[in-house]
Amino acid sequence: MQLYLDLIWLLNLLFDWTILLLVAWLTKSVFSRKRVFFGALFASLIIPLSIGLGLDWLFQPLAKLIYSIGIVWIAFSYRHLKTLVTQWFCFYIVNFTIGGGIYGLYTFLDGTIPLNNLTQGYGNVYSWITVSALFPIVLYLTKEQFQRLTIHRMNEQQLYPVFLTYNNTQIKANGFYDSGNQLTHPISKKPVILLDESTSQRLFGESVTNKMLQSASLSTSEQSQLSIQLIPYKAAGGGENYLKAILLDRVSIEYNSITYTTKNVYAGVQEGRFSNSIDFQVLLHSLVFQSKRTKIFQSEGVS
Repeated sequence: MQLYLDLIWLLNLLFDWTILLLVAWLTKSVFSRKRVFFGALFASLIIPLSIGLGLDWLFQPLAKLIYSIGIVWIAFSYRHLKTLVTQWFCFYIVNFTIGGGIYGLYTFLDGTIPLNNLTQGYGNVYSWITVSALFPIVLYLTKEQFQRLTIHRMNEQQLYPVFLTYNNTQIKANGFYDSGNQLTHPISKKPVILLDESTSQRLFGESVTNKMLQSASLSTSEQSQLSIQLIPYKAAGGGENYLKAILLDRVSIEYNSITYTTKNVYAGVQEGRFSNSIDFQVLLHSLVFQSKRTKIFQSEGVS
C-alpha cells in the first residue's frame, strides 16, 4: 500500500480541487484559485494523515464533519454563515453525486474489469486507474445535470439589467430571460441574443442596424467589414431563415447581486419592439448565465 500512497494522494488532490471548483460554479461563489487549491490540499491531507500517521479517528463521522467545514472555509473563506452552509451542503451533494456515479459505473463494468478490492481499504492499482478514468466522465455528467436544474429554477418572467459592449461602446438595457431562445451559432455553438431596433441603433449605429434588418443579402465584403454572421433558424411556418448577427465584445448581466460577464455572444436585431406591455429591450439566452465562458464577479454584500 505504501508503494501507491503518493499516487493516491495526488489523485485525491486533483479530485478535491475539481470538486471545489464545481462547488464554486454551482453556488456562484466568487473565489480565489489559490484558496481553492489550498482547500483541496487540506482535503487531500486526510490520506497521509490517516495512513502515514495512523490517525484513523479522522474517519469518524464527527471528525469528517468538522474536517469538511474546514475544507470549505479554507477554499472560500468565511463571509456569511448562510453562504458557508450553502457551500458546505453543495460540497457534500457533489461528492455523493460523483461518488455514486463512479460506483454505479464500476458496478456496470464489474464483470469485465478485475476490481475485486475496490471497496476494501483504499483499493488497488486497478481500482484507482478505473476511478481516474471514470471521474471526468461522471464529473461532466454531473455538471451538465446541475446546469439544467439551475436554468429551470430561474424565474423566466424576471427582467435583468444588461450591459452590452461593442467596439468601445457600452449601453445598458433591460433583458428578458426566455427559455425558448435556444438559438446558437451552428459551428461555434455560441449563444445568440436579440436586441430590439432602438437598442441596436444605440449599440451598432443606425446604418449597421438597417443593414442587419434588410431582407436583401449582404455582399461578402460587407459581411466581412461589419463582422456579420448568418445564423440559420426555423421560422414559424417551418421554413428555414437566416438571422444577421454580430459578435459582441462583452455581455454583463446583474442577477441576485451577482454580475455574470461573458464574451463570445452574438446579437441579432428584432424589428421594432418586443412588447408593448413589458419594458425590455434584450431577449436573453440561458447560456449567458450558465456557460464555461461566463465569469462571475462579486457585488456588494455577496460572497
